[in-house]
Amino acid sequence: MKNVKTISPDQVRELMYAVPSWARVLPNLADDTPFPDSGMDSLALLELVSELQRVYGLEISDDDVEKMSSLAGTALYLSERMK
Repeated sequence: MKNVKTISPDQVRELMYAVPSWARVLPNLADDTPFPDSGMDSLALLELVSELQRVYGLEISDDDVEKMSSLAGTALYLSERMK
């Protein structure tokens, strides 16, 4: 049986505080709120992807970025990739 690492939306939220453009919206961002509805643009999403790649050591393709549409979606994506 593989050791599966589950990543929670709260873990993603904590990581996102390191990205200045996200820090201002995070306090009021629900786990399932789509990132576009938070007022963040594509540059902010690229900053987030860069931080996720750095912290988790993953290569995230442009196609996979679409799967990370919310805190919950990002946590699920990361959990699946960490298997």
